Amino acid sequence: MNTSTMLARRTRKLIREIQPDSVMVMTSPKWWDSSRLIEGVHSQEDFKNYSNLNIDKFEVDTSLYRGVVFNARMKILQTALTLSYRTGNHFKFWIPGLEMKYACEEAEKLGAELHFLGPELNNITWHRLYHEHRINIPHVLFKLWEFSGTRWASETQQQIQKLQLTTPSSYVETCNDSYNMNWYIQSLDILFPALKRILIDKRDMALYKYITRNSQEGQKIVAVVNQWHMEGIEHLWAHEYGLLPRSQSISEEIDPIGDMPLKEGLFDMLYNAFQRELKNAHSKTTPASYSNMMNTYHREQNWQYEHRNM
Repeated sequence: MNTSTMLARRTRKLIREIQPDSVMVMTSPKWWDSSRLIEGVHSQEDFKNYSNLNIDKFEVDTSLYRGVVFNARMKILQTALTLSYRTGNHFKFWIPGLEMKYACEEAEKLGAELHFLGPELNNITWHRLYHEHRINIPHVLFKLWEFSGTRWASETQQQIQKLQLTTPSSYVETCNDSYNMNWYIQSLDILFPALKRILIDKRDMALYKYITRNSQEGQKIVAVVNQWHMEGIEHLWAHEYGLLPRSQSISEEIDPIGDMPLKEGLFDMLYNAFQRELKNAHSKTTPASYSNMMNTYHREQNWQYEHRNM
């Protein structure tokens, strides 16, 4: 979210088609008061020039020493995240973008009730980060060493290559589906568990409570949230009302056979058996192997299963 012009237009089209009674957006009233004055901007790339709009800032009464320590911790954490995922400074999905602006504009045109869920890094989240002392870099370095050489490390390199070869908008539009986003969430849980608990788990619960508290029976609601909150909110919703999330629901029974070419496989086995007997008759020897000449099933590629064809 907040990185693609195409997704922003899709959100605008969705609100026009549904015509909801309420629209909930992840931004603040101050941000909307400033962004409503921007005209003539029709792409996310141009809207990035206005990224210094009013959003929730960290405000807390603290001493100068604690403030300096907290800012240093956040800089170190940002550096560790950048080194771990290599997202780059141009990938700022936590800042409200064109998608939020389109959603607010369509809500006002339709006369729908507009609710502000707060930006991704609102003041409550900043306070949680301020009081969280379990975010430490030695833990991150240990986890990076522990998972080096595993599939997590290779998958991380694949994600970094995709990010380096595409722009943020292209990456979000073509690569970042629900499975890819879940990979980032699980990776964050391994390397930065305290950060994942603050930015995702607690934020999911807060968003879900606000949505359910401000919804009424029979109303149509559109909630525009960041992608990594969607499945968490859906799971909380399904758990409360006794439903299955889409990621766990199966629309039809699973066919154990599927589309395996059984007739072709039986014919290949018969053909291989005939060829084996014919060559053994000519050579007057026993076969060196009873495995088929042409393997039609992946299990036969492994020699330990050769006895199953005997």
